[in-house]
Amino acid sequence: SGKMVKIDMSNGKSLMATIEHPIYVDKKGWMEIQKLRKSDCLKAE
Repeated sequence: SGKMVKIDMSNGKSLMATIEHPIYVDKKGWMEIQKLRKSDCLKAE
C-alpha cells in the first residue's frame, strides 16, 4: 500500500488510488497517476 491520491474530475466524479496506480490517458496510453497533468483526458468505460 502506497501514498493515496484523490482525483476530482470535471464530470463531478472522483477517483481514489495509489500514486503508482496505472490509468489510461487519451492520446498517451497507460501511465501512473502521479504523472498526470491537469490537462490530461482520462478514458473510462
